[in-house]
Parts: sequence; C-alpha cells; structure tokens
Amino acid sequence: MIRNASSACTVTARLAGMAVAFAVAVGLLGASLPARSQGSGMPTLPGLSKLANSGPPGIAASAAGTATSSLNPDKERERLNSELVEVRGWNDQLSDGDTPAAVPVGISKDEIAQAVRKLTQWAIANEGSLRALAGIQTARAELAAIHALESAWSGPGGKPPYSILMVDDWARDAESRRIKIASMEATNRMGERELVRLGEASKQAGSAVRRLEEAARTAKVPDQAAAAWRVKAAQWTEKAEGATLAAIANDRQWTTDKIAVEQAQLGLLTRKLGAVAGQVSFTTEDLEQIRRIEQTRRAHLEKESVQATAAVQQRTREFEATTLALQKLREAQPAATQEALDVAEARQRAARTALDTSRRDIEMLANLESLTTASVGLWKLRFDALNATDADRRREATAALRKGLEDTRVWKTYASGQIAVVQSELGEQAIRRERLGQSPEVVRYEAAATDSLNQRALRMQQLEDEIDRVDRALRRWVDEIGGTVRELPWSERAALAWSQIRSAARSVWQFELFSVEDTVELQGQKVSVSRGVTVGKSVGAALLFIFGYLIAGRLARRLERALTGHFGVDPAQARTVRRWSLTLVGFILLVLTLNLAQIPLTVFAFMGGALAIGVGFGTQTIIKNFISGLILLMERQIRVGDIVDIDGTTGTVTEVNLRSSTIKSFDGVAAIVPNSTLLEGKVTNWTMSDPKVRRIVRVGVAYGSPRTRWRDACWSAQRHGLVVKSPEPQVMLEDFGDSNLVFALYFWIDVQAGTSGQVVMSDLRFMIEKSFAEGGISMAFPQRDVHSTPRARCRSN
Repeated sequence: MIRNASSACTVTARLAGMAVAFAVAVGLLGASLPARSQGSGMPTLPGLSKLANSGPPGIAASAAGTATSSLNPDKERERLNSELVEVRGWNDQLSDGDTPAAVPVGISKDEIAQAVRKLTQWAIANEGSLRALAGIQTARAELAAIHALESAWSGPGGKPPYSILMVDDWARDAESRRIKIASMEATNRMGERELVRLGEASKQAGSAVRRLEEAARTAKVPDQAAAAWRVKAAQWTEKAEGATLAAIANDRQWTTDKIAVEQAQLGLLTRKLGAVAGQVSFTTEDLEQIRRIEQTRRAHLEKESVQATAAVQQRTREFEATTLALQKLREAQPAATQEALDVAEARQRAARTALDTSRRDIEMLANLESLTTASVGLWKLRFDALNATDADRRREATAALRKGLEDTRVWKTYASGQIAVVQSELGEQAIRRERLGQSPEVVRYEAAATDSLNQRALRMQQLEDEIDRVDRALRRWVDEIGGTVRELPWSERAALAWSQIRSAARSVWQFELFSVEDTVELQGQKVSVSRGVTVGKSVGAALLFIFGYLIAGRLARRLERALTGHFGVDPAQARTVRRWSLTLVGFILLVLTLNLAQIPLTVFAFMGGALAIGVGFGTQTIIKNFISGLILLMERQIRVGDIVDIDGTTGTVTEVNLRSSTIKSFDGVAAIVPNSTLLEGKVTNWTMSDPKVRRIVRVGVAYGSPRTRWRDACWSAQRHGLVVKSPEPQVMLEDFGDSNLVFALYFWIDVQAGTSGQVVMSDLRFMIEKSFAEGGISMAFPQRDVHSTPRARCRSN
C-alpha cells in the first residue's frame, strides 16, 4: 500500500509539472502571436489558417495536407474566392501606371514588382487550391461509384470460354493503371520534397514580417508610410508562400485520391481477370478481327505516307528556291547588307529543317507500317502458341515470340537514339534563337525551324510509343503462354519438353562453326563452293576417327604378336614396328575420315600466313626428330637392346620411338634422347657388331715382389664364371711407376647376357687382393725420400 501510494504521488507530480510547462508555453505563444498583427496598424490580411503558416516545415506540410479534410469544402472555396477578389484588387492597384497612387513615397520600382509577383503567386496558388478541391470532390465521388460497381459485379456474364480480345482489353487497362499509379506516386514524392522547401520559405517570410514590424514601430514620422507598406508587402509574401504550400498540399491530396481511384479500378480489373482465368479462347474470328484492325491502321499510315511524300516534293521546291535566293543575294552587286543575308540564311535553314522533317516523317511512317505488319505476324504466332495441336509448332511459335521480344529491344534503342538526336538539334536551335540583335523576320524563320523539329520529335515519339505498345504486349503474351504451358496435362507438357530438347539438340548439332571455300570440278570447269563445318560433322568425324583408331590399334597389337611369335622378331623391335605402323595408319585414317565427313582439307588453311610460320618454327624440331627416327629405323645402326654411350650416359636402348629414344642406364635411370642427337652426335655403340666387351683392372705391385706369385694371382680372372673364356684374359705390365709396377688385367664379358661389368671388376679386385695376401705380396703405395741439406753448407753457399 505504501509503495502504491508513493507511485501515485510520483505520477501526480509529473502530470502537474507537464501542466505547468504547457501553460508557460501557451503563454509565450500567446504573447508572440499578437505582436505580428500590431505595430503598423495594418489589418490582418485574410489567408491560411495559423496552423498552416507557423511552426517548422514538417508541421506546416502536414497541417496543409490535412486542411482540406478538416474544413468544409464549400466554406473553403468561399474563402479562397474571397481572397482571390481581394488579391486581384491589390494587384490592379499596384499595376496602375508607373507610380501607383496606393504606393507611398520611398518605395522603389523593384519593391513594387516584387509585391506584384507575390500577389500573382498568391492568386495562382488559390486557383490551384480551388481546382484541387474540385478534383478531390470528383475523385471521391468516382471512388464511391467504383466501390458500388465492384460490390454489384458478380461475373463477366455469358458462358465461357470468353474472347481473348476482351481479356486483352482488361489486361491493357490494368497495365495502364499500374503505370498511372507509379507516376502519381512519384509526383507525390516530389510534392513532399517541395512542401519541405516551401515550409522553410514560409518560415523565413514570417521572420521577415516580424523584422519589418519592429522597424515600422521605430520609424520616424516621414518614413512610417513606407515602412507600413513594406510590412504589408512582407505579409503578402508570407501569405503567398502559405497559399502555395496549401495548394501543393491540396494537390497531393487530390493525387492521393486519384491513386485510390486507380487502385480501386485496378482491383476490379484484377478480379475480372481472375474470374476468367483458364476460360479464355482465341478463335480464328478473333484473329481475323485483329487483321482487319491492323489493316485499317496500315491504310491510315499509307495515307499519311502519301501526304508526307507530297510534302517532301513541295518543301524540296521551297528549299531550292531559298537556296537560289541566298546564292543570288551573296553574288549581288553592290553587296547585300548583313541583315538581308541573315534573313536569307534563316529562311534557307528553316526550309532545310522542314525538308529534313518531311523526309524523316516518311522514314518513321515506313517504320510504323513495318511494326503494323510485324504485329499481325506476332498475333498469328500467339494464335499458334495457344491453339496449335503440334508440340513442335507451339514451341516454334513461342520461340519466335521471344525472338520478337529481343527485336523490340533493338527497335527501342533505335527510337531512343533518334529522339536523342532531335533533342540535340532542338538544343542547338534554342541557342540560335537566343542570340541577341536578331530581326523579327529572322526570329520568325528560327521559330518555324523549331516547329519543324518539334513535329519531327512528335513523330519519333509516336514510333517509340508504338514500340513500347508492342513490347508490353509481347511481354504479356510470353508470360501468358508460360502459364498456359503449366496448365497443360503432364503428357502434353512432356511432349512439349521433349520437342524443345530435340530442337535444341538439333540446333546445336547443325550449328556451323565456320565455313571454308573448296574447289570442285563440274563438267570440266572448276567451281568454287562454300562448305560449312558444323558441330555434327566435327563430332561425327571425331567419333569415326576414334572408332577406326581403336580397330587399327587392335590390328597393330596382333601384328606385334605375330612378329614375335611366328617370325622370331625381338619384342622391342616388334613394338617399334607396331608404333610406326599405327602412326601411318592413323594419318591415313585422318584423311579418310575428313573425306567421308565431307570436311575439306582446306579447312586447315586458316593456319596460313603468320600462324603457319609460327607453327612451322614450332614443329621444326619435331619434324627433324621424326625424320631422324625414320633414318635410324632404316639404317639400324642403333637398335633396341644395344648398349650405347652418349654424352657420358651409358645404358641399354629400350625404345626407338617417333621423336625420341629411351636409354636405360646401368643405374636403372631412363634417359630420353632425341633421335636427332643419336643421328648427329657422337654415339658409342658397344654392341653394334659383337656383344662382348673388354674391361680392365689395374694393380700396382711393389718393386722386388716375386713375379711368378703376383702373375699367378692376377690370373685369378680365369676362375670367375662371368668372364668370357675366349678370348682369354691377359696380364700386361703397363708401366714402371714411381713407387710400383703397374699391371693391367684385360678380360671380356658378354653384356647381352645381362652381365654387369662393375660387379665383375669388383669381384676380380677382391680375388686379387686375397691372392696377394696369401702369397705375401704387398700392394705398393706412394713413397717419398726427403734429403735435407746442412744449414752451414747452405749458409756458406
């Protein structure tokens, strides 16, 4: 209870504080408001309510926006008309001669002119408010009528299906109303910004009134009349800004009501379209009616084209006459005045502009006729897309409609460009008309040229509008056809999808990659024909080549097995023969495949010129090695299985291919050697004529060792199983070294039997070392005897 009582006291205290603050604010506001109407003794002029003319811009805007809804429209119109009468009276008084009697002494002409402008602004704003009030009343009556019509509407009437022309009218009407709604909403947004600006201007005008009232109260007796008039003029400015603010607010309200009317109409149209959805038919009678309508439009355009052609002829004669007159005037003796030349040039320019406008008029009419003809074709495509029983025909019609939609983009770009050109010419013409010191005749001719350009702009705008109409219709039709496809049974949708897939595959298969010129002989004469290389031909040729190459590969492997099994050819040699034969067959197969696929060999002619030179340089090494491989294959100086030494690499030849050969060293490392290196470089073939290879093991024996013992020890090579017995091993005294006798053991091994020379040499060294140890023979090592000279003797020398 204590807590509730304390909280109640707190709330009561806060309310009391807010009441006191509000009373203080009202007192200050009441003290400031009368000051605006006192001081000069001028009566307060009738105008807007104080709520619309005071406060910050946002409050003024919102107040003006709600003025028409809170006041009685009849009383508001009465007040506005009364203000109009009073404002026009003041305006007439200020416009009475150069020095109006109602203006006191000391007021300048600029101040009078400024007052006249503000009074005119006030009158125009009141007239706008009167129009807006009348429009608001009309719009609200229309809105009520539409709501009543919507409540009473129960259906389209008649039995379905309903004519597609009626549905199209509803759809076009709905689309038009959406565009209107978007435009009016944009207008309201711009009006809202303008209200903010005018609210600030009204606030500044009120500040100016207060400053002038202070100045009038302190003015001296001779200046009081002028000061009072300035206060009155400032009040006119304030009232003009407030009236303008109210006019824009009323206009925004009118626009809001019109948006509500359009939205109600759009809602009714949407309801109608929803009611007939799926119950629309496009009959041949409807199509025939469309043809008659388009023919009528085309006949009207043809009539205008005839008139434009006659206008071109007439204006051509006028242009020739003006050109001849200008030429004579320039050649006249004595020389014509500059004013006369300016008039003649302006006349010729006006005639040329009129002639160009007539010519462009014919062009634009021809474009409109083309659009009319295309429109009939598009209607026929729409008919096929909706009614054709053949799925392919419906698909083709739908694709053609989408293609037409893409074409309209090109037309729109063309029309926009033409309008931009005319606008540029109008800008140049405006600059020409603004030149000072022109005679009335020059001004008249420049105005005629401007009229011709405006006429041209109107015709181009007509073309752009027609293009927009076709574009909107196509977009609606494409969406409509998409919805119709979704409503089809699954079997028809599947057939249509299969038709689309088949058509897309056919288009891809028949797509022409490029075309080549080929020469054929007909009746003894060479005729140049163009052949296209399509995706189908390329894929067919590739599949044919791959299939043939696979068969050729199997045959080549059988040939390899036959060479090794029946003819005793070495497997490595047979493998080389298989690869070379497969390469030859592949080249022949490529030529036959291109011929069967009707792809001429000249298709590769595009690699001529710089590309051919680059390819030639790039393939030079490849061709060089290829030819070297052919020479090696024919000469057979290096064969698979040979042991060769090339550039310090020693190993066995394992493969001889088209471009290179493979040499496997004794360390198990495979080296790829280009065939040209084997043919041009220095190559040591150890097994070219004989597979036996001689190896050497050198031994140093100390001086004084028994010869028979160390010779018998060296003959241990005969006991090694891998050393060839014929020719026999030999022991030779090669040299008398500094500290030993150098003996060499020469022996032979068969490398084709898989014998490793390094292993055999190591075994022989172990055997010799063992024999020397058993025979008491020591191996020599380098020795030096150093003899020193006595120091005294060296000193005496």
